[in-house]
Amino acid sequence: MRAKMLVSKVQNWGGHGAASTGQSIYMFPVGGDKVQGGYPTDGVDEDNTFSLWTPGGSLELSVNNPALVGAIKEGERYYVDFTLANPAPAAAD
Repeated sequence: MRAKMLVSKVQNWGGHGAASTGQSIYMFPVGGDKVQGGYPTDGVDEDNTFSLWTPGGSLELSVNNPALVGAIKEGERYYVDFTLANPAPAAAD
């Protein structure tokens, strides 16, 4: 499954500014509301297509990898892919 998410907030923690040791990243599915700028007049764009099938939700991530702190910015959009990592065992008959 793939979702397209908008970064709504990035909050630094564990330090100050560029010296932050981590961040909390908040995302929600893309959509055409006023916050995200609306849809084009013809209603056709990728965000509109994604919002049709993923109408609501939220995602919060904590990042403390120094190589990633500061890499994700508010207002950016990301694809988030969900791939089953450990299938449930088959039920016994």
